[in-house]
Amino acid sequence: MARMKRMDCLDAKISKAEKRILDAKAEYEEATQHLRILLEEKKRFQAEQLLQAMDISGKSFDEIMRLIRL
Repeated sequence: MARMKRMDCLDAKISKAEKRILDAKAEYEEATQHLRILLEEKKRFQAEQLLQAMDISGKSFDEIMRLIRL
């Protein structure tokens, strides 16, 4: 009888550990998606800044590309 109680206790601990892992995985995936969104937003913002700088400079696209490739 003692073995059965011990097995039940282990099963409960295993279930609890599995739930913690699933919860952590869901939280990780949510955080990863949020990071992707933020990085895309940053990239769009930087592209806008680059276009504004290009307009202000009066340089053409080809001139800018030559400068970047140096």
